[in-house]
Amino acid sequence: MHKSITFDDWEVKAFLDKTKGQFVRPLTPQPKQLFDTVIEWKGGLYQPERISNSNIIKRCPFGSIGNILCVKEAFFETPIGSLIYRSDLPLHVDAEDTEFGDDVDIDIDDYKWTSSAAMPKDYSRLKLQIIEVQVKRVWDITGDAAQNWDKKYLKKNLGRDTNPFVWVIKFKKIKKTLDKH
Repeated sequence: MHKSITFDDWEVKAFLDKTKGQFVRPLTPQPKQLFDTVIEWKGGLYQPERISNSNIIKRCPFGSIGNILCVKEAFFETPIGSLIYRSDLPLHVDAEDTEFGDDVDIDIDDYKWTSSAAMPKDYSRLKLQIIEVQVKRVWDITGDAAQNWDKKYLKKNLGRDTNPFVWVIKFKKIKKTLDKH
């Protein structure tokens, strides 16, 4: 099963350098805590300490173990059909740092980027195979996802301070396609 998933530039940059990794997304809607040991989510009752082995994992909207995800990211298609991925560029390139000298002064905002959501599947250069699915609280995650959580979810009332339940999807990178380069 191949699904598409959109990522921010910082996430794509992190994935490009790794063969394995993880991404984190909030459960929607957020489960209701009924008791210390029981939550309710979409009509089912689950025990958080046993959640990794429960039926809730089968309901993950991103897929299950073995599924392939095509990564969608912001891009620019040049007039000759080449693709430039926004996550590959620095925010600004000074003219003196290029072979063109003072003829070029490029900002990342100089391009008319196509959003990641609008990227066709065949333009995807990253494919991820799911190797593990977990449900955790955001306070239990570490790494880039933990550091950047509020940047992405604070405005959605799912900031770290609320300690929402999250999907933790572990993957291995299986293919880097360069079809359009």
